[in-house]
Amino acid sequence: VPELWDENPALGRWVALQRVCYRNLQAETKPGLTLDRVEALEDIGFEWSVHDSSWRNMLERTRRTLFFVDGDDFVPNGDEEEGRLERRPDWTKILGQEHNRDVRVWIDVQRYHYARLQRGDSSSLT
Repeated sequence: VPELWDENPALGRWVALQRVCYRNLQAETKPGLTLDRVEALEDIGFEWSVHDSSWRNMLERTRRTLFFVDGDDFVPNGDEEEGRLERRPDWTKILGQEHNRDVRVWIDVQRYHYARLQRGDSSSLT
């Protein structure tokens, strides 16, 4: 849920507040959430970092777009680690398609940040 959510602005503000309280708990700077509340929110799949969630979603989209598992289309089923990822032979053509532009841009950004890390510069990759 984004902070500025048109469908339910009150929920967006509440979610943003939970994230701030969680960061306070992590930093031990101000009273934050109780551990019981953190656990309750995590039990319903609460995402503490919008950035991390977005990154994982794009990673999944990239996998589905560019790879086969054991020769079949990549379909996440929870045990893809058992299968062997194999890049599609036409992956450059796939990335050139307009509807995959966001995947192409995301890959370029990851390469940029990886290069920064290799040089010892700061990067959003960890």
